[in-house]
Amino acid sequence: RYYGVDVDLYRPAAAQERAALRERLDLPRDAFLILLSSRISHEKDPETVLQAVAFARARGLNAAVLNLGGDYREFLALAATTGIPDAADWVLGRPAAHPMKELADFYRAADLLVQGSLEEGLGFSPLEALACEVPVVASAVGGLAAHLGEVAMLTPRRDAVAMAAAILQVASNPRGAQARARRGREYVARHWSRPRAFAELGQVLAEA
Repeated sequence: RYYGVDVDLYRPAAAQERAALRERLDLPRDAFLILLSSRISHEKDPETVLQAVAFARARGLNAAVLNLGGDYREFLALAATTGIPDAADWVLGRPAAHPMKELADFYRAADLLVQGSLEEGLGFSPLEALACEVPVVASAVGGLAAHLGEVAMLTPRRDAVAMAAAILQVASNPRGAQARARRGREYVARHWSRPRAFAELGQVLAEA
């Protein structure tokens, strides 16, 4: 993919720019837009994400969820076959976006990134989202739990009710969620940015 997170490319968007991005990318303008930027597989547990968003919608949140990836058609088919109400109205899918060209704009247009992995090392998706100061809700597993506890909202895996509650908390307290995401950007810049990654690689090569 690439080495480290480019925090100049993955940067926050103000409200006006976010609205312009949604218009350009043909995304819902008024919905609480949740991004699921991962492949569709068992270990990523997209079923729990879909159920959580459905629960949040049942509580009154005008939410939509967008999957970016090569398996997005499988995501749409999954939503259509799981009995989720009105899935065609709020479950969206797009092909994978180039990480150094288009992907950052999808993050910057979103209100939230959700990752429901059953197992996870850490992955770039939550780091990229936080670099854009987009709040993150993720399952408390593996590297997500080890690294993101202070800057993301973590929920038990396969717990759609807890994940829905976290989504609703982000939506109802945007100021608090943004403050946490801002700390997340600082964390990514400090530990996972491209300059840091290349500096550490250079040191390893020099020592070798």
